[in-house]
Order: sequence, then C-alpha cells, then structure tokens
Amino acid sequence: MAHKDRGVLPGMPVWGGGAWMQGEPSARGVTGITSFQVLDDLLRWLGDPRRFPDLREIVLIGHSAGAQLLQRYTVLNAVTEELQQAGIHVRYVISSPSSYLYLSPERPLGDGFAIPTMQMQACPRYDDYRYGLQHAPAYLPPPQLDGRQLFARYAARDVRYMVGARDTDPQHRYLDHACGAAMQGQTRVARQLAYVGSERDLSQRWQIPVDHPQRQIPGAAHGAARLFGAPEAVQWIFPPPSGAARRESAGSRLP
Repeated sequence: MAHKDRGVLPGMPVWGGGAWMQGEPSARGVTGITSFQVLDDLLRWLGDPRRFPDLREIVLIGHSAGAQLLQRYTVLNAVTEELQQAGIHVRYVISSPSSYLYLSPERPLGDGFAIPTMQMQACPRYDDYRYGLQHAPAYLPPPQLDGRQLFARYAARDVRYMVGARDTDPQHRYLDHACGAAMQGQTRVARQLAYVGSERDLSQRWQIPVDHPQRQIPGAAHGAARLFGAPEAVQWIFPPPSGAARRESAGSRLP
C-alpha cells in the first residue's frame, strides 16, 4: 500500500509513492519493511508444507510498475532456491517494465553493449541502483554477490519476459524518463529487447548459459487487459505441461 491508496489501515506498512517498485522500506505505519521482504514472506508462507502440502509451482507475474519490482526481486532474492529444494518450482513473468536492473556497467550502444563513456558525462550515476548494482540496497546483505555471481543465479531461474508489440510510445506518461532508464532504450519494447540482448552478451562473456525467453504480444500496447487477455499470453505464462508431467498429473487425480 502507498500512502495515497484508499483502504490504508493503522498497523499496515505503507510506502511513499512508488518507492515499493525498487524494494525500498515502508515509510509510514509499520516502518522499515522492504517490499522485497513482503515477497519473501509471501513465498515462504505459500511454501510451508503445513499449509499447502501439494503445492508444486508458484508463478509470480509483474506488469509495468509491478514488473519493475519483480525484475529486481528476481535478481536479488535468495528464496527461489529454498523453495526449489522443497520441491516447489518458481516462475517469474516480467511484463512491460519501464526499466531493468543491469548486472554490469555496459549498456546498449549501436549493435552491441559497451560502457557508455560519452553519456556518462550527462548521467554519471546511470549505474546506481535501481538501474545498476552500484549502491545496492541493504536487502542484498554483505558479503554482497558481485554482478557475475548474481547473473549465474539469475540465469538458472525460470524467467520469462513479455511486452505488448505496440508498447512503443517514447512519450508514454508512465514510462520512466530518467537518464538511467533512457540509456536502456527509448520505449518499453526497445528496453526489453535490449535487456534480453544484454543477458546473451553476459552469457557469452562470462560463459554462463541462460535461457530466458521473450515474447511480444501482437496487437497489445501497454494496457494490461489487452496484453493478458491474449490467448498467446496465457499460454506463455502457463505453458502446458510436458507429456511426462501431464501423465503424472492425470495419474494423481481422484476417480
């Protein structure tokens, strides 16, 4: 909840404006709780076998501002492996965020990726968190993992990217226009394609395999209803199980 939201009650953690999007702590009500901690608690609550002993998969979906939170959380959290060790698969679906957390100082330049030496003069803090790992939040406790270590963990996670094929307005009122975001691309489509490209670049440079598929949804712009209402989006988020998994699921059903 943000302080401007209707329904805020005493005893709630409340965030100022959009601070929750980057994992900042609550500033009112119950203070000092980061939005990342909230997601940690939700996942651990769901993963408790005393509550849901048959739970085998959790899918987290973030769109727009929610995707800004989710993409950063997907990189930084340490809960994913806890759940997987308990037999619960976690999938992250990152839909149409305004910006991304880069794990190295390179940014898209021309047909590749390089440190943006010229742009740094006008935007010297382009690699500060929330756009890069400089001055990372306290949620990432010491000893902090470096970009390569974080990438290795992130690359092994089930991450899917999606964006409306028509989400190409560089002046969209909800698009992040800060210089750190603008250096990632001019539109949400461009920024997502650039980020997926940066993953391939890091994969080759650091010799860490990554397979995070990306899909543009035809006919959709930024509106969630058109985007998530598309049949191909539903299949993308919840892919049909493999033949073996389908047989196992059918075999477990009661007559």
